[in-house]
Amino acid sequence: MNCFKIYGNEYVKNKLSTMISKGRIIPSILICGEKGLGKSEMAKYIAASLNCEKHSGSPCSQCRSCRMILNDSHPDVTYVLPSSKAGLYRVKEDIRPIVSDAYVTPNESGKKIYIINDAQKLNTECQNALLKVFEEPPGESVFILTADNRQSVLETILSRVFSFEMSRVLPEDAKKAVMQNGFDSEKAQDAQSAFPGNIGKQLEYLRGEDVFDAVKIARSVTDAVCQKNEYEILKAYSQITDRETAYSVIDILLEILSSAVEYASGAEPCLCAYNEGARKISGFAPASRIVSLCEILLDAKEKTQGFANISVLTAVLAAETAKLQ
Repeated sequence: MNCFKIYGNEYVKNKLSTMISKGRIIPSILICGEKGLGKSEMAKYIAASLNCEKHSGSPCSQCRSCRMILNDSHPDVTYVLPSSKAGLYRVKEDIRPIVSDAYVTPNESGKKIYIINDAQKLNTECQNALLKVFEEPPGESVFILTADNRQSVLETILSRVFSFEMSRVLPEDAKKAVMQNGFDSEKAQDAQSAFPGNIGKQLEYLRGEDVFDAVKIARSVTDAVCQKNEYEILKAYSQITDRETAYSVIDILLEILSSAVEYASGAEPCLCAYNEGARKISGFAPASRIVSLCEILLDAKEKTQGFANISVLTAVLAAETAKLQ
């Protein structure tokens, strides 16, 4: 029984399994995709595949190496975390130590593996520090990075890694995963309507975590736009009080607006967190204006990862969003 919960993405899993079983080990791997698609779990799955004692190209989940990786206790698998208070990586404290350690022989498995999640939090200096080990990789070390998008990674890094995108899963797979986590069919359907194909976000939503509030705020913004009520737009945005929520709300709004553009063009819209709201917006807002707002939201999304004042940022977004009316 495979205990690594990777739903969908069969093509990627099969390709990696074939490469590993044939000994074609890639020393640097980049896993991209939006939050909630299982990038961290995929990184762990790859680590287990590389060090599984069965050497089949996939983790058996039963051998000593697989069990230790499942329990996050394998001595040759290092999870690198950002040390700064802002949640960003620092070259001296976080990156240089693992670059040096990569040349040390593994303790007990065939490969030493370094998993660096949220590579979008690596600044240019950190990425350049990794570049040397990517250019001349030690034969026994593998670096696995995850990132929300490829755009946050330097071209010099991209040219030296094997990269792939995690995709959203089919509704039936998402429903199965959600129900395996203790929720009934009705709850699973509600979660699917909020975050189609994204199991991680669906579970956060149903557990009432931060993303639940983000959905509520994004839907409130959408309703206020449809009501052409500037005060309610500002009121909805004012509920955002931190960077994480701001990032999530903007992400959801971008999906709603993208669906609105598809409705307006007569195309079959992708599912989003508020399909009815997207349809209503498409009925009165010109597609060109919706696209312009999407560009503003994309810029704001990037700023949430920096040092922008969230109150000022949301006030600006409220003013720009009101122009859709």
